[in-house]
Amino acid sequence: MAKTYTAKLKISFQKQHTCVGCQSEFRYQLDRQVTGTGGSKEAAESNLQTAISKSLANDVDQHACPHCGMLQPDMIANVRSSRALTGAWIGAIAVAVGLFIALPHWVTLSTSAMISTIGMAILMLVWLGTVFFNPNSNMTRGQSASAEKVAAGTVQLVTQGNSQDSVDDFSSPSSGQWFTLLLGATSLVLVASPMVLPSIMGWKTNNCYPPVVGPGDTTTIYFDQQIRSLKGYWNGWVQAAATVEGEPTIVPMQAETKKSTWGDTISGKSVSNNSNTMYVKVTVPADESIAGKSLNLELKVQANYPLAEGREFFEHQGEFQHRTNLQLSAAGSGSQYFNAWLIGQISALVSCLIGGFVLCSSARSLAARAIAPKLIMPGDAEEVEEVE
Repeated sequence: MAKTYTAKLKISFQKQHTCVGCQSEFRYQLDRQVTGTGGSKEAAESNLQTAISKSLANDVDQHACPHCGMLQPDMIANVRSSRALTGAWIGAIAVAVGLFIALPHWVTLSTSAMISTIGMAILMLVWLGTVFFNPNSNMTRGQSASAEKVAAGTVQLVTQGNSQDSVDDFSSPSSGQWFTLLLGATSLVLVASPMVLPSIMGWKTNNCYPPVVGPGDTTTIYFDQQIRSLKGYWNGWVQAAATVEGEPTIVPMQAETKKSTWGDTISGKSVSNNSNTMYVKVTVPADESIAGKSLNLELKVQANYPLAEGREFFEHQGEFQHRTNLQLSAAGSGSQYFNAWLIGQISALVSCLIGGFVLCSSARSLAARAIAPKLIMPGDAEEVEEVE
């Protein structure tokens, strides 16, 4: 296993800001623990130096101007950027989890949609707080808070400003931020759609994947029985008998189960017997006359499967049976339901990426409106006159 080296350094420096509102100058000290990692000591030290340079250039703390109470654009941008990324990560992780645990049928599509919806709802709350974060809406409070910091020595007022009433004309939401909120809200609606579409469309749900089925749709039905086989391999022949409930009508169904193949030897990272739930994929005929009706379904699988015994494996055969009731909705409704779920998941992931990028870009544009702060390293500090 390759080694990873980590280099750490605690740095202290001061930032001196010129207020964009009143032109006063004030400074404060920043303390940072900076880390660099790499595959060698040299790489770790090089990455540490890069991290130090970024910290010196970009790091700011949240201190309003002691003279007028205005929080500087780069300070607001720092908070907005951090919140934008936090929201994007929360949403993306929730949607990715919901997507990837539903594809192998570990949870239902509605459960997947619920997980993703919760994540996107949290994302929207975080992004709303990001876009509308504006401490300059009450600069009197900022002025009072900074006066306390000056008295405590946390902030130093270097030069007095030329105006007491600064005007904040930079921190209101931009068109890009409004676009991001609209994108996030749209994705939230789309990702939640599988939970409400059956009620809106009058679709019936079943215990299968997807749960909505109509003429022409294919769905996966899981048995109550499990099959134990080597590496979960099996194949078999499926017999499906379906009749319309309350009618003598026989409905021809196409059905298949897993189609594993194996030769005289089976190898791999994990070669052992394991248990899996028997399943069958059934396709309802595209006959609109059975839409809205209920089917009584009898499924039988004659399965072939390998089973390890000691250092060898032997092929076995077994029969598996399952009965269920399938309530049909409109033709193609199952495909519509699945596509709505998939589109919702993909749109949510895309909105996390695009929205996070737009909000961070907006934050960088806001930071550029600040007057570049002066970096003061230990030993470079100037004398600061007391200002009344």
